[in-house]
Amino acid sequence: MHRFLFIILFIVAVHSVVSAYPILAENNAGIQIIHNSPDTSLRTIDLYLNGTKILSGLSFREATPFFTVASDTVLSLQIARSPSNSASDTLCSFPVYIEGGKSTSIVLQGVEDTLHYKPNPSGKSIALSIVTLENIQQTYGATNEIPVRIVNGCTDMPEVNLVAKDVAPLLSNMTFGSSTPLDIVMPTVSYDFLLLASSNQSIIKEFPVYLKGQEGHTVVIFFSGFYDSFSNNNGQEVGVFGALPNGSVIDFQKITSVSESKVIQSTYKFTSISSFISVESSNPFGEVICLYDCNGRQVSSALHNEGQTFISTGNIGTGLYFIVVNGGKTNQVLYQVIVN
Repeated sequence: MHRFLFIILFIVAVHSVVSAYPILAENNAGIQIIHNSPDTSLRTIDLYLNGTKILSGLSFREATPFFTVASDTVLSLQIARSPSNSASDTLCSFPVYIEGGKSTSIVLQGVEDTLHYKPNPSGKSIALSIVTLENIQQTYGATNEIPVRIVNGCTDMPEVNLVAKDVAPLLSNMTFGSSTPLDIVMPTVSYDFLLLASSNQSIIKEFPVYLKGQEGHTVVIFFSGFYDSFSNNNGQEVGVFGALPNGSVIDFQKITSVSESKVIQSTYKFTSISSFISVESSNPFGEVICLYDCNGRQVSSALHNEGQTFISTGNIGTGLYFIVVNGGKTNQVLYQVIVN
């Protein structure tokens, strides 16, 4: 049975911020917004800040890049169902205060019509709300570890203890809206996140989280969707995702499904060149090199018949991609490439 060589590829996600917020203070602040409301009527939303539209069409489980806002003052973040015409269409608004020179990730969670969704087992309100994650590090100097923040946006999840298997506890008594108040600095390796029942510590669910290649910035890891999808208008099932400062969102389930084997040294070299990725290898020619998006759809391919092969990335759009080289390997190797 053939093995595959996997290379994870990030193409920097640039969301269309309609206008950078125009009011600028002397000491500005950075803000990122993550859409984590599983409400099936809010698959896409528009964002307003103090009545000014700043973004149209942010989808569920998408994030904005960090953008600049006025600091040391209370701002009004307004949420509207997309498409909207003006701030008068907003469903709710939230006061936001960001300290000068700091970066903050704001996670939208909950549902609009609470009567049509399963109540929270711990009695918490599941109405639309935000979680504010302060002092996010957009850049981080270490090469083998990263700061991580964790937030739970699953409205109907029972109270659990979150642990990294065989490593350490991460968040005790985790319920809807729980978050880590400070950075958890974690080595960039592969983890199994376990949800343990608070009563007897039995494993309720297990999620793979692969952090290799994410050095250089904070990753906001968020639980997203419904624990019981059927009882919640058949909304999206619970999963684990990671938001990066540039707005890219990682679906850890899809990434780790192709990265379970041992990471070894490869004879391949990958380099970003304009709208192409250069693939250099001394391996035997004839290998098929394919580019896939995060949903498993093939978007480009090339036959490796020379010492250097080029994979086109010019017409595939921004987002998360991975390359598969069918080389008949006995192990798999995972890489990350940034394409600007």
